[in-house]
Amino acid sequence: MNYRNYQEFWDHYVYDHRDSRYLWLHFLGISSALVLMVMGLWQQSYELLWWAPVASFGSGWFGGLVFNKKVKFPITYLWWCLLSDYRLANFMIKGKMKGEIDRVLEPFEGKEGSRILH
Repeated sequence: MNYRNYQEFWDHYVYDHRDSRYLWLHFLGISSALVLMVMGLWQQSYELLWWAPVASFGSGWFGGLVFNKKVKFPITYLWWCLLSDYRLANFMIKGKMKGEIDRVLEPFEGKEGSRILH
């Protein structure tokens, strides 16, 4: 899928993370990646730094496979995906992710062929 801008990408990203199990699994992976990055920098361990993206993207791919029945490799939108991972974590910490999911889903409830539905 081609996105015209980041907001369009973000709406699709939120739609894909609407399952709370997937959302929490990915949040756990993102949080683990942050811990690994901090520990890697603190201990000057390149091995820990290497595992950070594995934890973050690995949890996302696993959750996508198990809960969405698909896995995407976001190489085309790698930076937007990374930004969205941390934006998702921020929304979850602030307790605003459900509202964001509702915002994305609300205009399309009961409608087929929406721009974000696959």
